[in-house]
Amino acid sequence: MLRSSLLFFVFSAFAPLAFAQNVGGVFGPVVNENDRSIQYRAGFSPGQDGGPDRFVHRIHYQHAFSDRLRWRLVAQGSDVETGDLESNLLGAELLWQFKDQKSDGWNSALRFDGRLSEGDDGAHSLGVNWTSQFALEDDWSLIGIIMLSDQVGDRTVDGTFVQTRASLTRRLENGNRLALEMFNAHGDIGDLPDLDQQRISIGPGYSVKVTEDWSVYTGLQLGVTDPARDVDFRLWFGKSF
Repeated sequence: MLRSSLLFFVFSAFAPLAFAQNVGGVFGPVVNENDRSIQYRAGFSPGQDGGPDRFVHRIHYQHAFSDRLRWRLVAQGSDVETGDLESNLLGAELLWQFKDQKSDGWNSALRFDGRLSEGDDGAHSLGVNWTSQFALEDDWSLIGIIMLSDQVGDRTVDGTFVQTRASLTRRLENGNRLALEMFNAHGDIGDLPDLDQQRISIGPGYSVKVTEDWSVYTGLQLGVTDPARDVDFRLWFGKSF
């Protein structure tokens, strides 16, 4: 419990360095060997400073090889560039859970990411992420994530970019989950900008198990620094097979 509390303090300290993506998640390390599922995610951010509203849509399909390895395919579209919904990235992810909570309530995994951006939507990227989950008392749990990525291809910006994410979650008596989530983008790890120039958001999330196969998540992120969007709304629907 002491170690988990200290780690929560560390990740909370990272929170003022953050970035919230409309449809990003605080993903945990646990792999279920029977996982075969699809998820649709929608994100909406109202216009600000005279700008337009923004919509993002993403579809995931994931499939576990075993109780240690799971791959996921990602397709995303948005109206950010042209005002019309268009596809802007394809991705693949491989999650490897190398630590489970047999004795100390600690799960940990590495996730390897590849992203292909379409046309002039930006650079391609490769990433590696470390996620850990800690079981706390009374149905509480903590997830902390460190994410590193490099851009590749023709439209690259030099540097290794770092993000952190965290959530503190309570499992309710009805089986639903209530969370406080943080999304943090620090910038280039070799040349971090000042705190107020980094993107920070924080807000609640709520997950509902509708049936044995269907789940719904809704969340709200509020920007803490000027570079972050003021408000991000998120709504996800998941189906297991």
